[in-house]
Amino acid sequence: LGTILTHTGIMKWIFKTVACMCLVIDAIEIENQLSDIMRLEELYRKSDSMVCLKPTDDRQENAAVEDILAEMTRSKLSMATAPRVKATAYLTKAALSLPGGDIVETGTYTGGTAAVIMKTIMAFDACDRKFWAFDSFQGLPERTVEDGVTFGATAGAGAYKTTMGQLKYNLMKLNAWNESIIKI
Repeated sequence: LGTILTHTGIMKWIFKTVACMCLVIDAIEIENQLSDIMRLEELYRKSDSMVCLKPTDDRQENAAVEDILAEMTRSKLSMATAPRVKATAYLTKAALSLPGGDIVETGTYTGGTAAVIMKTIMAFDACDRKFWAFDSFQGLPERTVEDGVTFGATAGAGAYKTTMGQLKYNLMKLNAWNESIIKI
């Protein structure tokens, strides 16, 4: 396995697959798998394809992620736990290391996670990527039979409703607004 992982093409495929899978698994799993995510990101970083990241050493990288985490904790604007904020920063950085492509978030709400993504892009991106934040700003829809029992069980229709103005205000307050990067 060690020999296979050092092959850049195989490593890119493994890393893209794992990164995509990590983005869709449950938040608790992301928290539990943070060390694995960081280890995979470290393996990928050692490959020769990190052309879209600003050069940093481990100390600078860790300091940047810790600064993002500290600012998000102080602001109380994110519903995410500290391990999930950290995982989001590392996954965003890992996605930035791949050649080409923009970053997309769906269900942006008031911008807690969007701020983490934006701050990570601003700290590490060297390829002028865009961040697309999608939200209807209408809140959750009415629950249907197809949604099953758990969808909206603790929050009804209209929960998590906000405005684009509130999202922009929160991102500006956190110094995470850059009109050349974010698209709403």
